[in-house]
Amino acid sequence: MAIALAFRISYRIALTQHSAELATLAAVVFAYDVGVLAATFDSCIFIGGGGLDFWLLNAMLFNTAYHTLRKPAPQPAKVARA
Repeated sequence: MAIALAFRISYRIALTQHSAELATLAAVVFAYDVGVLAATFDSCIFIGGGGLDFWLLNAMLFNTAYHTLRKPAPQPAKVARA
């Protein structure tokens, strides 16, 4: 379930129009995710370093997307002094 969610989120970030660099990074991570999925049919990749790379790359992508795509917090209005 978590692996499918990682695929879905990285795919959706790759299709975003807000940042071309972020979309390119997400496309690369999504391609790596597909490779990891294909490797699971041959061996259990999540036991070794490949699984760690999968989760680390996706976590970095999700964090970058969160901080890039979030709206800035509204600033309080300044009070004019008389």
